[in-house]
Amino acid sequence: MNLPTHLARVAADAALARRLGDALAERFAADAAVAIFEIADGRWMVEAHFTAAPDRAAIRRLVQAVGGGRAVLTFATVAPRDWLKASLAGLAPVAAGRFLVHGAHDRAAVGPNRLSIEIEAGLAFGTGHHATTRGCLLALDRLMSSRRARGRHAVLDLGTGSGVLAIAAARGRSSANVPPSTSVSMIRRKLAMARRCVSP
Repeated sequence: MNLPTHLARVAADAALARRLGDALAERFAADAAVAIFEIADGRWMVEAHFTAAPDRAAIRRLVQAVGGGRAVLTFATVAPRDWLKASLAGLAPVAAGRFLVHGAHDRAAVGPNRLSIEIEAGLAFGTGHHATTRGCLLALDRLMSSRRARGRHAVLDLGTGSGVLAIAAARGRSSANVPPSTSVSMIRRKLAMARRCVSP
């Protein structure tokens, strides 16, 4: 059963926001999740997320004691929603040459003549939206389209990480692993080595 989320929001400068965040997290440790983030013009927001309606008077007293009137406190209620579905809706497929990286939620949208790479976003991989992932797929697309690479088998051992895509993309013609921290120059060097491997 989905329940609404109750929010206590406090806008303040950076130093005060940190103190308020610590105070709210300590006082409501069993009841709330507290987040602190920059909003604009050097201002920061502290949000305390509660699953049940909080004691607003207690929150007002705490904010007044820590902030001394220098913080702006507001309360809000967020209607229940399917947060997973909402976050996936914002993850559009990533096109890179003949490849299309997408999640299961976009499976029906994959057109003909595309090499579909379906990967679910998670803590270990991600969504495929990072520029290095697309760049690696475009490089593999060019490599596999070149006359020299046709019908040849290339194994590109570039580490781990984005290479999950390259393994799926190559469809048995090549495999590659590209760690997320790999520099562009290192990727270029390794792709150059791979080209030499598939040359006659």
